[in-house]
Amino acid sequence: MNHINDTGNDVVVDVRDLKINIHLEEGTLTAVRGIDFTIKKGETLGLVGESGCGKSLTSKAILGINDRKCKAEGEVFFTTTTNGTVDLFQLDPRGKEIRGVRGKQISMIFQEPMVAFSPMYTIGNQINECTRLHITKDKKKSKEISLEMMKKVGIANAEKRYDQYPHEFSGGMLQRALIAMALVCKPKLLIADEPTTALDVTIQAQILELMKELQKDIGMAILFITHDLGTVAKMCDRVAVMYLGKIVETAPVEEIYANPQHPYTKGLIGSVHKIGTKKDKLFSIEGTVPLALNLPEGCGFYERCNERIEGLCNVKEPLPESIKDGHILCCHAHRKDKSSEGTKVSTEPIKKETLAKKEAQPAEKAKQANMEPVGTKKAGVQAGVTADIMNPVLETAKKAEGMSGEIGTAYQEGGKNE
Repeated sequence: MNHINDTGNDVVVDVRDLKINIHLEEGTLTAVRGIDFTIKKGETLGLVGESGCGKSLTSKAILGINDRKCKAEGEVFFTTTTNGTVDLFQLDPRGKEIRGVRGKQISMIFQEPMVAFSPMYTIGNQINECTRLHITKDKKKSKEISLEMMKKVGIANAEKRYDQYPHEFSGGMLQRALIAMALVCKPKLLIADEPTTALDVTIQAQILELMKELQKDIGMAILFITHDLGTVAKMCDRVAVMYLGKIVETAPVEEIYANPQHPYTKGLIGSVHKIGTKKDKLFSIEGTVPLALNLPEGCGFYERCNERIEGLCNVKEPLPESIKDGHILCCHAHRKDKSSEGTKVSTEPIKKETLAKKEAQPAEKAKQANMEPVGTKKAGVQAGVTADIMNPVLETAKKAEGMSGEIGTAYQEGGKNE
């Protein structure tokens, strides 16, 4: 066990150089490629990014509950209530100390409520397991605590629902029960992986309000993983944008919305519809996230980036750089020192380049055929161009018709002679 001295600051969790590798027959899948972040007491950090970028693997690595194939490296320092600051990666994954952290001091709302509960036990029994293990052995008091939390998360007729099985709950109701189980022990760190996905807007607002209330009461830190940028703006203090296993930009929530710097962050914010604006189509980032298997050198966003620098972005991976107080960026195009060699090959979005190429194709074909493209001149000019084209064709047809008449006459005369 690797304990370090408590620094006396408000940092609840400090993740340093976290890497997660998955060894496959085809090679090593680098799902998470060295990320760093901290969360302070009473703070909410939003972790956003496309599906498959490593958000859920990161959250599970903190608790040490990833699949055995996932090999985690790095350091995760957590400030416990009894032993000071501990590196969770140095604890026995099946030991007593980590079991005293999981569920009690660090709790998690899982992404899939349908598979998070055991079908063999009632909902009340499974929520009660947390309270009896970490709060009190008294059955009656434990049940009261569980029922109170079930009511807080909006489960109607909680006394009846307490004795029901997971298959008797709807998806949204299971989500609420899962949130109740995560919050019942009032943890120091709550990891919320898409916590409001299956909820309607009214209950969603209620759950978020409950999380903020508990955060205020006990100083709970929250790692909030979501795709909903609107929820991030309402819920989070800071935002970390993740792409292909790397955190590419971190900033306070106001700064990230007002002044996004990384091209990927700009694309995410630009793809959100804004009320009152008139847009035919929402902005979309061209291409797809590449598979993190045997990745080439350079920036992982190079192929999809509209500000990429040839000879730099595809050669050297950008390192984190502080561009402003609390604003950290990994991007060659926006770094302070731009003395490195490289040629900026794209200043407009890739989508516009593609459209321009498509628009140029008819003009190019027309040029090759020595004719003007339709739509480039006025109607009179178009008629003249059509006449210029059709006149040779008509003349050729007349000649062919004359030749056909001559051949026919010769044939008839030859018949008469015979």
